[in-house]
Amino acid sequence: MSIYNINGNPVSILYGADGRSIENAYDIEGVEVFSAKYKIGNVASYFRESTLSVSAELNALSDEWHSFIFITDPHGYGNKNHSQAIGLYLLDNAPVDFLALGGDYFAGAYSEDEYNSYMAQLLNSKKMGNIYAILGNHDAGWQSFDPQQCEQAIYDDFLKDKLNVHGNLTENYYYYDDVDSKVRYMFINTSCTAIYKVGDTQISWITQNVVLPDSTWSLWVIGHVPLNRLGGLLSVSEPENDGGAVVSAILNCNGSIIGYLCGHEHIDYQYYDGDLYHTTLQCDRFENRNYYDGISVIDRVAGTVSEQAVTVVSFNTKTRNVVFRRIGCTRNAVLNYSY
Repeated sequence: MSIYNINGNPVSILYGADGRSIENAYDIEGVEVFSAKYKIGNVASYFRESTLSVSAELNALSDEWHSFIFITDPHGYGNKNHSQAIGLYLLDNAPVDFLALGGDYFAGAYSEDEYNSYMAQLLNSKKMGNIYAILGNHDAGWQSFDPQQCEQAIYDDFLKDKLNVHGNLTENYYYYDDVDSKVRYMFINTSCTAIYKVGDTQISWITQNVVLPDSTWSLWVIGHVPLNRLGGLLSVSEPENDGGAVVSAILNCNGSIIGYLCGHEHIDYQYYDGDLYHTTLQCDRFENRNYYDGISVIDRVAGTVSEQAVTVVSFNTKTRNVVFRRIGCTRNAVLNYSY
């Protein structure tokens, strides 16, 4: 059966993975007349310019570059919930492999209402196969230490139906391999046995699974809490923190270690400890006031791009470069590096 547009020209149809839903349609001149992609109109107006700019930059990259989105520390009801639409737009309109949620979805401890409010746009999208999530300290019971509720929610919504993830999915540490690009993404739970503690069982798992298929592979590790104090700047000094043991485990990698990426400290900061690049990224939390991020005062003002913080991480395993692009609040910190 042929399909025609309003001018009577035949339309070329591109169907979705299910073979039924129409993803795109083009007229006889090759002009798109329909698209099921996430629209820029779904993004808050004051984020559209920067979202389109980052999308254009990503689309201009060569195939040697790989990109993913990182959003961390939204912290509950005060969040304006614009970052989800930005992430979904980029997933649909730019060469971005996945969206990683870095934890701390609540202002206090686990709240089912807060969880559902924050996750609604993502859970109702068609992109759940490209979204991964980890726990922060608030999700693991910052006030009451009852991690099972959020662990179960993350497992049910983001992990149990994914066939490409391997690890202890119910305790929220796992990895997946991009076989074509030869990259392993390892997501760890930095509050697995206590607040800010990874635990011996997970450290053993990390040690085993940083052994890659061969030395041509590369490794990203993504968590919530920094693994060291980043040159003494940050507050991760709790005596039970075992970040040093985690770093030692990561260094068993037989390939190239791209870096460790996290949130928790609500700051853009980077530190190289001689073996591993540690990057902690700005929080997605909205506070309608001046905000001291540990280095300088920045504004978080309602109705402006400073409300949210969405980061796109791009890297090239051939040139060994990493580039960070921010949509939203930033100190204009230069986090780019070569590993």
